[in-house]
Amino acid sequence: MLLNLLGANASIIGRARYFFWNRHYTLTLRVGLILLCIALTITTALLVTSRGEVIGMLPVAVMVGLALFLFVYYNLERTLLVALAISMLVHDGVSTGTETKITFTFMLLLAAVLIWCFRMVMVDRAIRLRPSPANLPGLLFMVIVVISTLWSGTYVEQDVSWLFADKIFARGMSAIALILAVAIYFLFANTITSLRAMRFFVWWFIAVGALFLLFWLTMRGVPHPLNYNGQFSAFVVILALSQALFNHALSRPIRIALVVITLGWLYVNLAAVTWLSGWLPALVGVLLVLCFRSRKFIILVILVGAISVANNPERLNRIFQTENAESGETRLQAWGRTLGLTEEHLLFGMGPAGYRYYFSTRLTGFFQLSHNNYVDILAQTGIAGFAAYIWFWLGLGIMAWRTSRAVPRGGFRQALAVSLVAVYCISLLSMMLGDWITPFTYTQGLQGIDYTIWHWMFAGMIVALYYETRTQPQAQMVVS
Repeated sequence: MLLNLLGANASIIGRARYFFWNRHYTLTLRVGLILLCIALTITTALLVTSRGEVIGMLPVAVMVGLALFLFVYYNLERTLLVALAISMLVHDGVSTGTETKITFTFMLLLAAVLIWCFRMVMVDRAIRLRPSPANLPGLLFMVIVVISTLWSGTYVEQDVSWLFADKIFARGMSAIALILAVAIYFLFANTITSLRAMRFFVWWFIAVGALFLLFWLTMRGVPHPLNYNGQFSAFVVILALSQALFNHALSRPIRIALVVITLGWLYVNLAAVTWLSGWLPALVGVLLVLCFRSRKFIILVILVGAISVANNPERLNRIFQTENAESGETRLQAWGRTLGLTEEHLLFGMGPAGYRYYFSTRLTGFFQLSHNNYVDILAQTGIAGFAAYIWFWLGLGIMAWRTSRAVPRGGFRQALAVSLVAVYCISLLSMMLGDWITPFTYTQGLQGIDYTIWHWMFAGMIVALYYETRTQPQAQMVVS
């Protein structure tokens, strides 16, 4: 009789599972979430009455967190586009009690990466990445960052050990920022699958760039919390000019408007911005896009530029003298000091943000940090991390070239592919001019990830565009 009872119960459980889970999964999930919201609301009301507002709001926080988790879990592609929008519109975040903040973009992207990893490991039970020459060195670099963080804290020199212990939070967040940057490449490369998302990515940059250009021309700046820092203007110029020159599906008025946006930002960069990394990447980006269009035209542009420089040498000389006085000589000295310290910590470096603590202990008075991503990566992660980092960018360059050759001519895809090659090249240049690719905690601060992360989004888009192109019929791609 007991066996019969167990069998009956098993039959009831099996039928219930089939009815509620297999057959009516969506309805069950919706009803379950509604009941959970009602339960949490009642719990909140009771806790606020008996325990106060802080504890009483915990169920609401759980409910909001669950809703965000489900949204991100089922909408990873859209989440990345939301993060892109937030990075430009809300350059702000939660204070850490220091001079830096953990930005909303940082938190959303970190959540997206963790949920993506959770889905692969716990649900799909398979880690599948789109093949790319940049994948292995990217994964290796993230592992080396972890090793470097632990290694540098274990084998720290005696006179600096107290600072390493005191700044453990800053060191940890710096390590997360380095890992998150490469993780965003993987996330974009593997979750951006639709041409619609790529169109949004491009046209959002251009539309916001046009709006910020109006702010610049009328207000001589962009108000907080809007974010046009880093190489934002270079990205807008490259994307707008590429679409104007290569996307033949666009109407003439739209293409003219894109050229106007390009010229407007070039004017702002060349006339209003005096620092080298403010105008050189945008100018190089334009030349690269024009080179894809016509080698003869690029020669003409260079000739016109040379004539302009010859007719106005005083201004150019003044710009370079100012740049050299403000950062050229001091940065060379900082590079030399940083590389000198790195010789003593060659294998895994001094850890994320580590060389700054050595400077603080051993140098007196004002000192400048490297403001160079290549030097920063070498100093923080040593020869091992630097080799993986350079390998990653070399692999990404190969992938960018493959993508530019794979896309059909004369449409949105070709324009985007040209943009991606140009952005790749100016990323390599920008790393020489500052910490524009991975933010250093004591220069850009953690807030810097709001604009350094754009480079890694573009990096992932290279892989995404390559595989999106390969999955589409040739006839459809001709007109897209």
